[in-house]
Amino acid sequence: MTPSQQQAKAKAEGRICEHGGCENGQFQRRLCGYHYRLMRAEERASEGKRCRVEGCERGWFARGLCRGHYTTEYQRERRAKDRQEERFLRGLADLDDPGVGLLLGRLPAAERLALLREHAARDTGGPLP
Repeated sequence: MTPSQQQAKAKAEGRICEHGGCENGQFQRRLCGYHYRLMRAEERASEGKRCRVEGCERGWFARGLCRGHYTTEYQRERRAKDRQEERFLRGLADLDDPGVGLLLGRLPAAERLALLREHAARDTGGPLP
């Protein structure tokens, strides 16, 4: 069972994270996955296991990075993946459709990708893998 499935099952059974205000299901130590990782990061910091970014004194949260540096890296990776997908979809979609080019420049990234997926699926004759 994956951690998210475990949390969903715990929530359905009424076992909620004990961190104040959190409504997620429990994962370990009566905390949800996110609050458990935060608690472990604090423990790692006290054990001397620090974020791998030079000069950062916080304990590592995931991938050897503290929560702040991990979030920054994850967002950077996500944007790069979205840009790569957008380039691919622009190649598949028929962008000569009136108004599509104008719309693309004004839409937020998530909506732009959704529109490109829709056009690429229509132009290729089916949903994309």
